[in-house]
Amino acid sequence: MPPSMPFNANPNESSASSTRSSKGSPVDSLSTAPTSVSPRSSGRSGDVNSDQAINCRHHASHPNLRESPLRPVREAPVVSPSILTAEAAANAKVFFETYFNTLYSAVDTRAQRLCELDQYIISLPLTPEERIRVKKQWVAQECEYLRQCRVLKSRSHGGTSRDETPSLAGFEVIKILGRGSFGVVRLVKERRADTALCLPPTEEVTRQRSATEQTQSIRLAPKSHHRQAMTGVKKDVFAMKVIRKSVMIRNSQEGHLRAERDFLVASAKSRWIVPLIASFQDNSYLYLVMDYMVGGDFLGLLMRHNILAEDIARWYVAEMILCIEEAHRLHWIHRDVKPDNFLISASGHLKISDFGLAFDGHWAHDQWYYTYQRHSLLKRLGIQVDGDMEDQKDTQEVVKPSPGMPRDYGSMEDDWIHPPTNGLLSWRDRNQKRRLARSVVGTSQYMAPEVIRGHPYDGRCDWWSAGIILYECLYGFTPFASEDRHKTKLKIHHHLQTLYFPVHRPTDKLVSAEAIDVINSLLQEKEFRLSCNKYKTNDVLASWPSKCFFYKPDVSNNNNQGHHVYPNDATDIKSHPFFRATNWEDIHRMSPPFIPKVKGWEDTRYFEDGEYPSDHDDDSTDSDVDQVKDNKAPHEAKQKPPKPEPPLKVDLNSRLIIPAREGHKEVENPPSKGEKKHKEPRRPRDKILRDRRFRKRVLEMRKKGAFLGYTYRRPKGVIMALTPERGRPFISRGQLSELYG
Repeated sequence: MPPSMPFNANPNESSASSTRSSKGSPVDSLSTAPTSVSPRSSGRSGDVNSDQAINCRHHASHPNLRESPLRPVREAPVVSPSILTAEAAANAKVFFETYFNTLYSAVDTRAQRLCELDQYIISLPLTPEERIRVKKQWVAQECEYLRQCRVLKSRSHGGTSRDETPSLAGFEVIKILGRGSFGVVRLVKERRADTALCLPPTEEVTRQRSATEQTQSIRLAPKSHHRQAMTGVKKDVFAMKVIRKSVMIRNSQEGHLRAERDFLVASAKSRWIVPLIASFQDNSYLYLVMDYMVGGDFLGLLMRHNILAEDIARWYVAEMILCIEEAHRLHWIHRDVKPDNFLISASGHLKISDFGLAFDGHWAHDQWYYTYQRHSLLKRLGIQVDGDMEDQKDTQEVVKPSPGMPRDYGSMEDDWIHPPTNGLLSWRDRNQKRRLARSVVGTSQYMAPEVIRGHPYDGRCDWWSAGIILYECLYGFTPFASEDRHKTKLKIHHHLQTLYFPVHRPTDKLVSAEAIDVINSLLQEKEFRLSCNKYKTNDVLASWPSKCFFYKPDVSNNNNQGHHVYPNDATDIKSHPFFRATNWEDIHRMSPPFIPKVKGWEDTRYFEDGEYPSDHDDDSTDSDVDQVKDNKAPHEAKQKPPKPEPPLKVDLNSRLIIPAREGHKEVENPPSKGEKKHKEPRRPRDKILRDRRFRKRVLEMRKKGAFLGYTYRRPKGVIMALTPERGRPFISRGQLSELYG
């Protein structure tokens, strides 16, 4: 027993007394525990006289405090955390979990690039000196890439405006391509690294620039007033999508935005997906720099020609199938397949875009994950959120739970949701990865019936949309188009009775029986839809009504678990007689029916109606109960008369007939004559953002910290390091086209 403790004293009470004394005034904090206690003061620890005697002795022992009066012992005030502390903690949790999940699950991309470089060096007849130069050039290229990444990350949250941020990131804005509810899409030009940073060019940068300028494999952009194809012309412009953070946060789109960015990063080397160049942010906006598709979208092509000949429709639908299959190979469902989201490159081939509604089942792309992080923390800290007047009214009408009902009944604090203290990421991968999708998202005319009904669905919903597009190419309108969205969805729901193939017009009689059969095979219920037999497992599991159908709490039965999408699931579609003459392996090398011709890379004649690329106007999330909100009718925005275009290349035996296009507009509650339709602001989905006390501060906190880790810069291809100083590339132009499409 310590000598300073009385024999009969309670140790807990003595320590508590000393603790309270240390938390009192600054005078008490200077005193120390007594080394000995007289027998008179060895009574009860709660004796007031003994405590006062000890305090007096402490004050008297200090030379500067002998005249100080006794002060009462006071406890320190308890400071409760604020809503800003809770938001900052939730943002930090999300950042660390997503960062380490990416760090542990992703591969080392730099090691992959080095391995690819070694394969090139081994396969090419290079001298030892040339191999050393190639290695040095690759190292300089990697150093430049790391410097660009550091610049983007260091200036992501500066106090800059929307016009200053692209300039700081190395891009110069040229013009606006289109506007939407998400923000704007701009045509930008990449500035040189030394100009963007206001730094003189280094010797290595100068050497690389001179070597690149000497290379004659890619010709410079033409400076003429005549329109021509831009195939093989060096591209120096990009499309930058500027997304307003405030709009996306109010609509709870964080999961969708992260999913779009992560998918574009994962599809860096894909031939059929619009590549991502860079992504960065500032306090108010997110920026996605994409490759510029000079030919516009496929919807513009349909609007110019109305009806396509069957051979041409077969060509484009075949490339659409390859685009969708590429997304499925990466384990993603697009969920918004429509003509607007297929863009035409300079060579005339199609690429798929707009993955804002894509689904891969990962917990980091589910909005529920972000909502739970915030609301569960508020509940643990005891911060009450009232919401708006509607929320308060709903709270008053809620029936109070009975005495036998659990306290957290119906809340987010279910027993199977509690994360463990150890192995958090592996636990989320096992329990919070969704096996199938259920959210009602997309454009109504192209949505599959299982999506409209709110039933669980998988990758087969994209093949339904492909069948709708083929029907639209051949007949000039979608099969279930109606004057409003509700009737369109009713027709899709009863598609067995409402689907018909017209035969009245002369163009209708040109459609072959094989085309009608493939359309009819795609526009079936998912159990009978033309795809692949692997989805039969999902149909069996769909008959089991269980909560674990959407989450996987039991990993012992992996062999019987279905998947939201299967790679190479277009095998049966490709083998259909309609695509008998399609060369699936070499279609990307063939000449397309339409090749865009422009005066230069800054010519935006194919985007003058402002629809590049069509972004999701949908605010649905991946929760079990969703509000249905469709994209605007895809043909509503096409109001300007199209400019005359050169005719598509067709066979001598085929004809391109262009009747009037009809049946595409959808309206919802049209206003009466003389009455203007005012668009009311959307109600925020998050209850915290509806609370008048917290909404402004919380919105600013989320704009600063909700998208940490969004920054990305695409590295240059390894093939660029194979350009020696004398200007002769070690790889031919044909091989370069083969590698990068």
